Amino acid sequence: MTTEELIEQNNELRGALNEENDAFYTDFLLYVRSQSIFKEEHTTEEQLFSILQDILEAQKNGQSAADYFGTDPKFVADKMLAATPSRLAEGAKLFLYGIGAYFAFNLVPDLIVPGKPLDLGAFILSGLYLSLVAILVLNLIGRTIYFFKKSTIPSWAKKVMTFTGAIALLAPVTFINMWVHTPAKLNLDSTVGIFVIILVLIGVTIFVRKQEKKEESHIWRPILFFVVISAVIGILTRLPILEGLLLSKAGRLTLAGIVLVVLIIFNVYTVFTVKKMDKKD
Repeated sequence: MTTEELIEQNNELRGALNEENDAFYTDFLLYVRSQSIFKEEHTTEEQLFSILQDILEAQKNGQSAADYFGTDPKFVADKMLAATPSRLAEGAKLFLYGIGAYFAFNLVPDLIVPGKPLDLGAFILSGLYLSLVAILVLNLIGRTIYFFKKSTIPSWAKKVMTFTGAIALLAPVTFINMWVHTPAKLNLDSTVGIFVIILVLIGVTIFVRKQEKKEESHIWRPILFFVVISAVIGILTRLPILEGLLLSKAGRLTLAGIVLVVLIIFNVYTVFTVKKMDKKD
């Protein structure tokens, strides 16, 4: 089977796990995937699939996953990862994937207002930084899965630590967007801007469809909604019939109001989607 087929089969079989075993395997899977950034993905997914089959077999015999694998699943996962071949190309692929995702999901919102040149240099710098941060966060999430389970740190303290860490990691992006200016600027008004928006929108839609199929999750839909609405606004403001909209104060305020409403709907939609997923789980 291909890697994608293994992941799809894994998602399907997980539905047969009982609540206790599902929690055990979910932690195990998240830990392994987060710590296998530079490991051969296909081999890793084969091993995860094999372990899932073992857990299901043990479940049929009335044995829990914790009893079957012992009280230290991290030890089992680390041994499995140590035996998995390393591939530098896997980490490079993930890094490039992160940059591509950043460009796809942030380019269209940045093109809502025509007449403002896109600072390609600052945009690329932000994408590079956030891609590195995404890899770092993925690794940290894996490392804290079993740490927090064993720790006596209050839940409120964990939330404060997470929030503080997120602010510290994301703050540089704000500074880059505000203070970094490069000569590499692109003017994406009129027809060129419309073409770029449509091209990016098609790419984002294909990406979201694939991710939903791969993850069996609708978490990407609010993001797709925001990108689609941003694309519609960006295209409309570049049409000749509406090109004078932003020349007046009333037009600019109207556009700002529309964007604000879209952001509110996006946040409500995101919270609703997350709660719906939690309820389903």
